[in-house]
Amino acid sequence: MKSEDSAPQVAVMLVEDDPVYARELCEFLADYSIKTTWLDTLTDIYVELQRHAPNLLILDQFIGRRDSVSLLGELRKVFDGAIVILTGNQEIVDRIVALETGADDFMSKQLVPRELLARFRAVLRRGEHSLHADAPAPTAEPSLGKWVFDRRRATVIAPNQQPLQITRSEFRLLVELVDADGAVVLREDLSAHVLGRPYDPSDRSVDNMVSRIRKAFTAHIGATRSISAVRGKGYAFAAFSLQGVDFV
Repeated sequence: MKSEDSAPQVAVMLVEDDPVYARELCEFLADYSIKTTWLDTLTDIYVELQRHAPNLLILDQFIGRRDSVSLLGELRKVFDGAIVILTGNQEIVDRIVALETGADDFMSKQLVPRELLARFRAVLRRGEHSLHADAPAPTAEPSLGKWVFDRRRATVIAPNQQPLQITRSEFRLLVELVDADGAVVLREDLSAHVLGRPYDPSDRSVDNMVSRIRKAFTAHIGATRSISAVRGKGYAFAAFSLQGVDFV
């Protein structure tokens, strides 16, 4: 179990036994000033609900061998906040049962993080709660000018006129994401277009390149997640709006 010490404006509790997915989601929410209590088991959920009193409870549908949808009836006896089920399951019956037995929404883990956040906020609005952090820290939108993507020189220039410290291959990967304009680009496509080879799940080249690009952006936009990972699919560009970008 992992928990955050400081109380957020809106308390969120995530119950998820996949540490990679949980860490990425917690980090993404932190970029929007939302601190999350993370549980990796259902064992102490009733105690932790009383201790942290979250406004939003996010449950992975399957924790270990337990279907958390089966707990909704009991949870609703002790918890009146918003409940969202996250799942990789596409069964319509499960969605209907979840909604009819106490869940406020039933969301796919395949959704991009920004859509998840928007839907979390919508659920909270329906419950007369509000996530007031409508955007990341001010540094997320550079204020000194425009970002410039120079395709001829394979260079990205920040608004402070400093180049992004990335390689040509990383630039090509970044352009693939930018050209998608926020849509998810599959790992298979990134491997084929950037590396020129079929995607191999054991090959971490694409993931490592994304990690280095994120670090390069951090120097300019702080902790904001510049590239969002979409579990089982690929990546989406999320650093800033592309409307004020110059492409040369």
